[in-house]
Amino acid sequence: MSSTMVGKKGYNSKKKSYTYVGQLQSDYVLLKTVPNFKFCGAKKFEYEPPGFCCNNGSIKLVSHEMPAELQNLYLGTTEECKHFRTYIRKYNNMFAFTSLGVNYDNELAKRNRGIYIFRVQGKMYHFINDLLPPSGRAKNLQLYFYDNDNELANIMACSEKMHESIVKKLMNILRINPYSIFLKSLIDVPNISNYNIALKYDSGLDQRVYNLPTTSEVAGIWVEKETTEVSYAPHIRIYTHSNRSQIVNYYYGCYDPLQYPLLFPYGQSGWNCDIKKIIQPKDTSKRRAFCEHEELLSIRNMYFVDGYLDMKAQNLEKGKRKRDNISVREYYCYKFQMREDETNETLHSRRLFQQYSVDEHIKLETQRLDFF
Repeated sequence: MSSTMVGKKGYNSKKKSYTYVGQLQSDYVLLKTVPNFKFCGAKKFEYEPPGFCCNNGSIKLVSHEMPAELQNLYLGTTEECKHFRTYIRKYNNMFAFTSLGVNYDNELAKRNRGIYIFRVQGKMYHFINDLLPPSGRAKNLQLYFYDNDNELANIMACSEKMHESIVKKLMNILRINPYSIFLKSLIDVPNISNYNIALKYDSGLDQRVYNLPTTSEVAGIWVEKETTEVSYAPHIRIYTHSNRSQIVNYYYGCYDPLQYPLLFPYGQSGWNCDIKKIIQPKDTSKRRAFCEHEELLSIRNMYFVDGYLDMKAQNLEKGKRKRDNISVREYYCYKFQMREDETNETLHSRRLFQQYSVDEHIKLETQRLDFF
């Protein structure tokens, strides 16, 4: 099927032929159905290279089901759920603990019709602000601490497009988040400016087994003369009013959960340098060894930041030879798969998933530059 178009008077009147989409559809060739991958159960496309999802069984990561109320917002069919998914970036950024520093195409990001595109230029940065807002208008982690009696009103003031019913649901959902619990607990601390407040770079939990972080595993507070586990380990310092932001490095395990609380409602860690692979013996006749109880490198053994940096340098050198640790690419290749036995709500987060995947791609490129 084709159509013709004749130019206006004074223009080239040569007829042009166009092909309708309906004609193209008849030429489509369906890919063959292939079995799920035997090691991790990921759905595979025909011609997809083997081992792309889990490196032939050497990568195993546990997924956590989202709270039922949040899962319904991702998968539900009501008008409220549809509104949530349309403005999901606004809702996430409203509840995010960190602010996003990036140069992105604002016009494409605002588009409500056609194909939505999240396009950035350069690097993406995550910043942590002071506990107290300098101008009296709270944002990001300040919403969890500043003027807690008017928390709902402060959140609703951030945007006119938000629905109060959805905001209330998200506030209730994130009460289980350890970062939220920690920040709200600071309200009851007298003379808070006299204390050191910090977030750990990573909870230190093994992501190959099912466990969730507690408040004490993600943050800490102490006075100057005290010595705690957090004070010795690498951490992100939070100030009450320093008028400057602290950067969250891409290789910190808290990088993802602080910026994407609607994808990490339990505060579980994202990628970091210390996630171990499952060791596969070279001799295939031997039984495959699963190092489920292998002890991870622990920040508890690091008493100074210099020691931590030395440990990271050793990991990079070791990675060049043996590749014992999971890289950024391998980590997110595993996480972004579809599997029969799990509902991956991240893949249903629409515009937020675009931001998240762009963020992780920049993280991948940054790690490659650092590695080489």
